[in-house]
Order: sequence, then structure tokens, then C-alpha cells
Amino acid sequence: MIKLWLSLGWFVLLLITGYASYDAGYQRAHDKQELEIKKCAEEVSLACPNVTTYAVMLEKENARLNKLCKRKPQKSED
Repeated sequence: MIKLWLSLGWFVLLLITGYASYDAGYQRAHDKQELEIKKCAEEVSLACPNVTTYAVMLEKENARLNKLCKRKPQKSED
């Protein structure tokens, strides 16, 4: 009977240790992932004005090139 209780005690101890290890690893990974998401959001919020300015510049250049192509149609090389 004592062997059964000792075996059961070791099993419970192993189970608790395993769960604690899993939970600690999960929490650490979750915290790291959350930190990375916050950094990413911060970088996006800081860089968005530059991206918007660049997109507007590209649109203006595209409009200029489209006007140029309409004035001087290109011949296809089929």
C-alpha cells in the first residue's frame, strides 16, 4: 500500500512539474510575441507618413507617365 502511495505521489509531482514547465514556457512565448507585436505597431505608426508620402509621389509620377504615353503612343514589337 505504501508503494502505491509513493508511486502516486511521484506521479502527481511529475504531473505538477510538467504542467508548471509548460505554463512557464507558454507565458514566456506569449510575452515575447506581445512585445514584438507592440514594436511592430510602433514602427508602422512612425513610418506611415513616409509611406503615404512615397505613395502619393508614385501616383503623381504614374499620372505624368500615363499622360506622356497618351501623347506618344508606343508601337508594339509583335
